[in-house]
Amino acid sequence: MTVFESVKSLGEAIKESPEFVRVQETEAAVAANAEAEGLLAKFDQQKEELQSLMMQPLADKELIHSKTKEYQDTYKTLGENPLIHEMMEAQQGYSDLLKQVNQLLKFYVTGEMDQGCSPDGCASCAGCH
Repeated sequence: MTVFESVKSLGEAIKESPEFVRVQETEAAVAANAEAEGLLAKFDQQKEELQSLMMQPLADKELIHSKTKEYQDTYKTLGENPLIHEMMEAQQGYSDLLKQVNQLLKFYVTGEMDQGCSPDGCASCAGCH
């Protein structure tokens, strides 16, 4: 099996993983819900505005503080929405899976593993979770 065939198999396995499937399902549920979709759009807009404002060399510090507070409040509201909360948890689970995959790839390529992990997976350690 070539490296590229192995990568294809890995990609297919990840695509079929419960973590990936859950992300797809929760993102679809959020996209189908006008309230959740609106909250995400508001959050993204506030993020862009804040980033743009912070890039300006003579930006008003009070305005930055005010926009930062709005952004943080919206982020808190996101976590209070059950659909978005579930999506965020699913995304974290998927991210954790990818970290574990990367750790195992590193181990099999270099023989080195981050402290606390074993080649059998990360279920037995508290480091990644």
